[in-house]
Amino acid sequence: VRAEVAEFEHWQDLQADFDAADSREELVGALRRARSRVMVRVAVADLAGEIGTRQATRLLSALADEVLQHAVRFELSLSAGGARLEQADQPPRGLAVIALGKLGGRDIGYGSDLDVLFVYDPEAVPDGHDAAHFYSRTAQRVIRLISAPHASGPGYELDTRLRPSGSQGLLVTNVAAFARYHRVNLEERPDEPPRSSVVTSGAAWERQALLRARFCAGDVELGKRLLEVAEVAAYEAGPPEVSELHRLRMRMQNELADERGGRRDLKMGRGGLLDVEFAVQWLQMKYGRDRSLRTPDTLLALSALERGGYLSREAFKLLKEAYRFLRRLEQRIHVRRGTSSTTLDPSTAEIEQLARRMGFRSAGSSASGVRPQASEQLLAEYERVTEQVRRTYLSVLGVEE
Repeated sequence: VRAEVAEFEHWQDLQADFDAADSREELVGALRRARSRVMVRVAVADLAGEIGTRQATRLLSALADEVLQHAVRFELSLSAGGARLEQADQPPRGLAVIALGKLGGRDIGYGSDLDVLFVYDPEAVPDGHDAAHFYSRTAQRVIRLISAPHASGPGYELDTRLRPSGSQGLLVTNVAAFARYHRVNLEERPDEPPRSSVVTSGAAWERQALLRARFCAGDVELGKRLLEVAEVAAYEAGPPEVSELHRLRMRMQNELADERGGRRDLKMGRGGLLDVEFAVQWLQMKYGRDRSLRTPDTLLALSALERGGYLSREAFKLLKEAYRFLRRLEQRIHVRRGTSSTTLDPSTAEIEQLARRMGFRSAGSSASGVRPQASEQLLAEYERVTEQVRRTYLSVLGVEE
């Protein structure tokens, strides 16, 4: 996927800025310029119909990967005293970044935060330093480098709350600690372990988060070792209680969805994106011993579920088209507002323009009479899609609303 960014217009020209940066200030400026220019190019191509929403989100995700990679490489190339190490051109070692959430699924939007997990190797720490402290400080510098305000443009907001024990846990973890937290013993695990060999201590939502885990920056081998543990915890412990999963989904809808005054929340709301993702992730955890289902990409997982006979052809087509529709609408809202908002408000003036950008035509004559306004058509389609998604979600989980 990174090759898509490397081939995208202007990206290669900006690589020279990264390589020439000798200070954090210079690198921050180079990364901000790269982010702004590539995001504008992607948005223009997206709105012009030159690329689809899926390609746009993959490009944006690959861009975020590149920014993280340069930030981690730079910080790891510094000694504890702040001087560049002699082997700064060597592959990063000692710290890896695992993408989670939308970034893990290569599905981020124009204003998305980046959900990440920092992993360190205790054996790679410089002599005389405590590993956890050293790599926590390194991770903090990476976060500041990527998110700090700068005149060259905005950065990314990083969210690290999906780490073990959430905000109460250490900023960085290591493979052994991560395995202990999820009660995964890889040393005693055969190639195909019995189900009883894995007993996860993580709640259902923590296992769900691991379904979208993907290496994105830093030490490749370290990232692979962490993902081995994450895969076992996510897929090989059997399905969680479906009532627990449904209870979490309803709580998110009731407490987090902004659907007051006729507004619709594309992500948290009834029949929204999370309905699709929860249905897919439930099936991935339920049938996770089938390795063809092990992907952080929602659409790829949907296809694998249908091919494996775990999801009917009708449900597959409905969820796939609904997910594409909702993601495309979400991206149009992001571009319009310049934020990560997922709310559709029928009372605002922007609704008609959003409808036209989604391909709905304004009022006029048709063979059957007067055509409704584009905004009315959009809202009607939204209601139809989300109603079908909710029915399918309930059917897949076997629960009642």
